Amino acid sequence: MPTDQDTRKRRECTTVERVRIIELNAQGFSQRAIAKKTEIPRSTVQRVIQEWNAQQKLKADSRSGRPTTLSLRDKRHLYRLSDS
Repeated sequence: MPTDQDTRKRRECTTVERVRIIELNAQGFSQRAIAKKTEIPRSTVQRVIQEWNAQQKLKADSRSGRPTTLSLRDKRHLYRLSDS
């Protein structure tokens, strides 16, 4: 995963980065050369290329995450209470 320059934390590859990786791969660059050019780890480059070759997709799969605590109805009710 690429690293955010400001916070030094890992972040998800953007669609633009994924397209750039696929373009460089189509031009015949090795995964190591792509990683150096884009400053993205080689393992990430490899994963993006594998996903592209297998499913022709650019977007990452959605992750489930934590379920919401409040329903939409509860949120509306709280909103109305806060305006009173």
